[in-house]
Amino acid sequence: AFEITVLVVDRTDDSAASTACTAAANDCSLRGAIVTANATVGPHLIILPPGTYTLTVTGTGEDNAATGDLDIRQEIGIVGGGAATTVVQAGPTTATGIDRVFHIVSGTLGNLALSDLTVRNGNDIVGDGGGGIQANGPLTLTRVLVQANQSTNGGGLLLRASTTIVDSTVSGNIATSAAGGGGISGGAGGITVTITNTTIANNTATNAGGSGGGIIHNGVTSTILNNVTIAGNSAATGGGITRSLGTITIANSIVANNATTGGGANCAGTLTSQGNNLEFGAATTCGFSAALGDIIGTGDPKLGPLQDNGGPTPTMALLGGSAAIDAGNASAPGSGGNACGAADQRGIARPPDGDL
Repeated sequence: AFEITVLVVDRTDDSAASTACTAAANDCSLRGAIVTANATVGPHLIILPPGTYTLTVTGTGEDNAATGDLDIRQEIGIVGGGAATTVVQAGPTTATGIDRVFHIVSGTLGNLALSDLTVRNGNDIVGDGGGGIQANGPLTLTRVLVQANQSTNGGGLLLRASTTIVDSTVSGNIATSAAGGGGISGGAGGITVTITNTTIANNTATNAGGSGGGIIHNGVTSTILNNVTIAGNSAATGGGITRSLGTITIANSIVANNATTGGGANCAGTLTSQGNNLEFGAATTCGFSAALGDIIGTGDPKLGPLQDNGGPTPTMALLGGSAAIDAGNASAPGSGGNACGAADQRGIARPPDGDL
């Protein structure tokens, strides 16, 4: 077994030369820490204090983190000080983004775990997918906000390896080509994507032929959604979710108020309900069943706006009278043990008391 190498970032500028990462002051940029970690077999833990870390070293087409995006070639964990205070961005705005933000390099030992930070303003200018993160190796996101990134395919995330997302939010991302996947695109067979206690909201697939405003499941063997809110996303088809291959199983989740110009406002392609889901919208298209405890309606789901409601990442609060209040089940029918969970995305306990 390898010992964990700990690297502490102590400067916010994008210095490609600051790779020493010793106890001395001001000698370890985020890029420098990743270059250092890539040089030896992991695991590596990078501590990223609160601050805004803007990538400014321009250049594309290399996979060693020297320019453009931050290339991950070894087992690396990056721990921030909180999504509200620790931001890694590829530009002041998406329009000025120099590249995507993170890239787990194919054919390497690359394995990335991010926690307690924001990934934003990535712009996949080469056009090979993944505006915020392109994951060709395993990816774990915990209490992470993926926000305002842009790409041809997978505006926020392009997933080509098994991925786990927990207590996170994917919002305001854009996919511009017919490949779609405004928030998340799963583009490889034989992988499993597991998403828990997470909000996927206000993402867009803008192309006239684009699909999957929130999620496009295209080639992924299995996507598992539990305690997930998918709302306010839009695409030509499948405004919330598009499933074209494999299976999407879903429990204790909300799919509502997504939009489309061509069909399948909430879902294009039937999902496999594991019980206690809520689908509301102008038309219901996810294939849920009241027999499994699902709630289906065309009225107002009474979701609040995406905002800080307490907790590590933005959420959409249930407003008074929402049908989703206390509608989850700790052992949803057909869930195979897919429990509601003791706490919600904010980390607040879920007692069935009629007001949470």
